[in-house]
Amino acid sequence: MRYTWTSVAILVIWISATLLMVSNRLPSPSVFFTWVMAITVILAYIGFRSV
Repeated sequence: MRYTWTSVAILVIWISATLLMVSNRLPSPSVFFTWVMAITVILAYIGFRSV
């Protein structure tokens, strides 16, 4: 796999975000979900772009 660390980082972010959403400790899950999506897009753009 060419982009292993980027894939692992995105996977860890989504697993931890899922655990936080399931635990019902978030006041606004939709805002949190939006932030997680934005962070994923930024990480994917930086990590998967070909140099």
